[in-house]
Amino acid sequence: VEVGYIVTLHDVTQERQLEEMKLDFVSMAAHELRTPLTSIVGYLAVFTEQNKQIIPADQMPLLNRINISAQRLQGLIDNLLSVTKIERGVLSMSTEPIDWVQNVEHIVEDFALLAKEQTVNLHFHKPTVEIPKLHVDVIRINEVLANLISNAINYTQKNGDVEVGIDIVGTEVTTY
Repeated sequence: VEVGYIVTLHDVTQERQLEEMKLDFVSMAAHELRTPLTSIVGYLAVFTEQNKQIIPADQMPLLNRINISAQRLQGLIDNLLSVTKIERGVLSMSTEPIDWVQNVEHIVEDFALLAKEQTVNLHFHKPTVEIPKLHVDVIRINEVLANLISNAINYTQKNGDVEVGIDIVGTEVTTY
């Protein structure tokens, strides 16, 4: 019995070069966006601190909203940089122990103004049991929490409720 073979060769050099160029562009663009955004966040913090006594109370929430939006934009830029690192296989995780309850509570506080603007009731329920310190990559886990809470607020009906809490189920810490 004679066996025949067909061999197909395909040069993927050009495709790999194009993919590398795309990753380089995204990385460069993210770095270029990060620099002026860092200045905006810094100047906003200085302006707010130096003028907090003369800024009308009804305008402070607007400055806080600008700050939150700028920080979210920084998070998106960091995500772009993370994507390029993932694609290149060089993403590293940096974990550290944190007070999970305090961390989640701060994120919920950051979204209080957005919830108020959307006329959504945002509630944080402190756990009734002691929650141990968790080892997490703070930046990445906070991006996840911020996205979940933001989506919950944005997709909840007016006068609806968004409940955020922490509990222990078996051997796992759950955040809902």
